[in-house]
Amino acid sequence: MAGLFKDSQAFFTDRKMAEAADWAKGAMDAATALNKAAAAKNAEGVAAASKTLGGTCATCHAKYREKAADGTYVIKKQ
Repeated sequence: MAGLFKDSQAFFTDRKMAEAADWAKGAMDAATALNKAAAAKNAEGVAAASKTLGGTCATCHAKYREKAADGTYVIKKQ
């Protein structure tokens, strides 16, 4: 997942959407922390990183994503 968020950060940076790029960076960091905690079998670390990751995703999706007429989601035009 960290790689996907790295790609997302580049996507938003290219479109000069600094806030979304910052959130993507935070999600990338949380995904990395989640992977490390899982590898260490650290349940508390997994829970904390999952909460951070989920909150970051929800925040960005609420602001930058909208439902299209066909039921799919698209990035809002800026």
